[in-house]
Amino acid sequence: MNRNYRLMEFIAEGSFGKIYKGENIYTGESVAIKIEPKNLDLKLLINESKVYHLLRNKKGIPSLKWFGNDINNYYLITDLLGISLSEILKHSEKLSEKIILEIGKQMLDCIVSFHEMKLIHRDIKPDNFLFGLKENKNQLYIIDYGFCKSYEKEGKHILNTPCKKIIGTPNYISLNIHHLQSGSRRDDLESWIYILMDLLQFNTWKKFDYERDPVLFYRFKKDCINENIPIYLKELLTYIRKLSFEENPDYDFIYNILKST
Repeated sequence: MNRNYRLMEFIAEGSFGKIYKGENIYTGESVAIKIEPKNLDLKLLINESKVYHLLRNKKGIPSLKWFGNDINNYYLITDLLGISLSEILKHSEKLSEKIILEIGKQMLDCIVSFHEMKLIHRDIKPDNFLFGLKENKNQLYIIDYGFCKSYEKEGKHILNTPCKKIIGTPNYISLNIHHLQSGSRRDDLESWIYILMDLLQFNTWKKFDYERDPVLFYRFKKDCINENIPIYLKELLTYIRKLSFEENPDYDFIYNILKST
């Protein structure tokens, strides 16, 4: 690992490996260090490091400090961040609608940062949105770019080819992804809406376990638009679900719905 940094304490573990809190031994700056063993079949950190370079200085993107490897592992070092939306969802106290809509706007800012660079995230979920620390404690950031891919090749939109398996988390993937279609910008946005609905506690599909009751899970997720939810959620979900695979979303329209609420 880069000799400027040292591991401090374990934070979490994922499909790629482990995350640790670390420290710059010269400045004392706290950082996050992802470690991915080279012997894993699915290698995500190389792709993630490339995405960080493409998105540097974009809104809602943490800073990449260093990426490299030794004989056994790949290492990716970034800003250390704070609490995730997943942790907020576990909190017993319901957030006000005003706060949730501000969170929703910041989530959308993060997603737009990807789309502006011809990228889709493909794993939009509460675990991957974290608030900053100290002076950035009210700023939301998006993380985990291992499944990210370009939606354009040589100036042309990628084709909607069938997938062999679902990519993403069932609670938040779009209806298209449930049907094993390729992801595009519309699917990142539909996942964003499901997070908003989760935060607002309009999440009836979560009454069912996807593994045990996939049919009911999908049915309630699909029909959530017909339930007693706020008009702006109906408008957003209706618009996003009608987007075609290659269509460029009208982000101004989406922002204006949020602002007018």
